[in-house]
Amino acid sequence: MNSDIILETREIVKKFGGIVALNNVNIEIEKGKITGLIGPNGAGKSTLLNVISGFLKPDHGSVVFKGRDVTGWLPHRICSLGLARTFQIVKPFLNFTVEESLLIGTLKKRSGSEAQELIDHVLEYFELDELRSKRCKELNVTQLKRLELARAMTTEPELLLLDEPGAGLNPSEASKFMKMIREINRKKKITILIIEHVMPIIMGLCENVYVLHYGEIIAKGCPRSVCKNKQVINAYLGEKW
Repeated sequence: MNSDIILETREIVKKFGGIVALNNVNIEIEKGKITGLIGPNGAGKSTLLNVISGFLKPDHGSVVFKGRDVTGWLPHRICSLGLARTFQIVKPFLNFTVEESLLIGTLKKRSGSEAQELIDHVLEYFELDELRSKRCKELNVTQLKRLELARAMTTEPELLLLDEPGAGLNPSEASKFMKMIREINRKKKITILIIEHVMPIIMGLCENVYVLHYGEIIAKGCPRSVCKNKQVINAYLGEKW
């Protein structure tokens, strides 16, 4: 495995009954970069993230993270190796406070004053400090999105998987979120794989893009080249792009 590749999937197949959700999916994520994963609803994008992060076991193929075959590992083991993710549908611990939610992510690597120091930093970084004592069920969509990202960051990942972080955000909020993601990548040196339907986010953040359609990769490359691909235009983007 190339030392510049932090994550690789090899011929991943995942079926649900007679439905083939993923069919021989091969992707490579370069260390230090932001890579996009796009495609129509039902294309298999979230399924691929679930396979990579250990929430689903593939029927065939392998997942290699940091040079190690992690296929079939449980999520907490993969997380301890340095991979964290967010979810398309935010699922907070509703009766926990914001601070309590973040504490869970630190426990694998830190405790006591070290854990609190990390939590304080993350709360400030994601502009959640004033909300630390609020229960998660009291937060609005934007605040929950920030909490979801903050919770992933408390695990101190090397690779971060983001599942539609722009969903439900207005253009101003999405722009602010983009800036946050870019800073996480550049300043904190965290590699990112992002699923997103909001194309300005993909165009503004990603260096490489993969396109999934009916469980298969139909295109890959820089955002501009992918957007000019006729197959991608017909399957997903439409003539606007």
